Amino acid sequence: MNKNPNIGYTCECCGQFVKRYRRSFNCNMALSLLALYKEKQFGWVKVEDFLLKHGYQRCGDFTYLVHFGLLEKMQGEREDGSNRNGFYKITGRGIMFCEQKLTVNSKFYMFNGKLDGFDGEQIGIQRALGKKFSYTELMQEHLLNSIIPSGEKTSTTERFEPNY
Repeated sequence: MNKNPNIGYTCECCGQFVKRYRRSFNCNMALSLLALYKEKQFGWVKVEDFLLKHGYQRCGDFTYLVHFGLLEKMQGEREDGSNRNGFYKITGRGIMFCEQKLTVNSKFYMFNGKLDGFDGEQIGIQRALGKKFSYTELMQEHLLNSIIPSGEKTSTTERFEPNY
């Protein structure tokens, strides 16, 4: 029997089909992380509920951010015994990635539901967002709110020069 994980095979012990999948760090993963960062959600957050509440589409891929060390998953089980409680928090690495101070590999491998390594070139958040989203546009409101106190209006935004 050929047990090449890249092609896939049936496990002799349990009969489950297993395969090594190559996945890309995608724009929805980057957008989910950036949404948490922009809204200053640095504690435990039920991410799917947060994304829906803030007008983002559901994105199950955000869970892969744990493998990059950009999100941390809350330990614990639901009442039904599942360890999928839905709570995550952004890590220091996640904050650095959002602030363009950190890059990650563009590809990762999953085998039988577990991380099996990284591959590909190093990318930052702008590259991860791809052509579908603009980092500058997504961060514009966040950056303005960071330097101009709420309720204060300015006659021009020329004094605002983002540091990125």
